[in-house]
Amino acid sequence: MIGKTDARSAYDELLERAAQVFGSRQVAEEWMHSPVKALCNQTPACAIIHDRAQVEAVLKKIEAGDFS
Repeated sequence: MIGKTDARSAYDELLERAAQVFGSRQVAEEWMHSPVKALCNQTPACAIIHDRAQVEAVLKKIEAGDFS
């Protein structure tokens, strides 16, 4: 688990990455706060607290065209 400052930094970095993947900051923000099946129905914003690498892996899969 990460602290508040680290969590905020991780959130900001992943939000920027998601904006690159989705092509829109607004879509990225919506994704960060929506349950994702690949994250056991957690929101990415919540999941990064426990496993940032898993959220990054999901973004890589989406970028590669795997939407499962």
